[in-house]
Amino acid sequence: MGQAFADWGAAQLLAGDAAEAIATLDRAVKAAPALARSYYLRGRAKDLAGRPEAAVADYNLASRTAFADAPDLASGEAHLYRGISYYRRKEFQRAESEFSSALNLGIPAGLRADAEAWRSLAAVVSGACEASRESLAHALGAVSPFFPAQEAKAAMAKPRPVRGPGIH
Repeated sequence: MGQAFADWGAAQLLAGDAAEAIATLDRAVKAAPALARSYYLRGRAKDLAGRPEAAVADYNLASRTAFADAPDLASGEAHLYRGISYYRRKEFQRAESEFSSALNLGIPAGLRADAEAWRSLAAVVSGACEASRESLAHALGAVSPFFPAQEAKAAMAKPRPVRGPGIH
């Protein structure tokens, strides 16, 4: 039942009903507390509902749950969720590192494009070189509907911060 509730909550989230998605994903978490994706989706719903602190808490729960489920404590999925938590706390360099770890450890194919886009988004927001913007623009073509594409496009539209000579 937990997976069914998670899928239903995801559909509600994609339909733009964050409040109903949160309620359904609460049921998913209760039915299957070991399903990290439910915490992640509930975090996205809370993000979209304008509850950033609650969203960060769910991203942290998603990460911990994925780590607990990983037999060797090497979980790309857990690093992805922890990276999102850092990103939302505006710890962009730590976030970028977590996204890189997610990609290096291996991650389910359905999350790979999102992890690549999150890594590029963290780099863009922290003022990285133009190549990061290009990577993000390229990655947006393959992300899941749960990736904050509009937020990424807004970040790419902002001018890059000016840094001292020789610093990129």
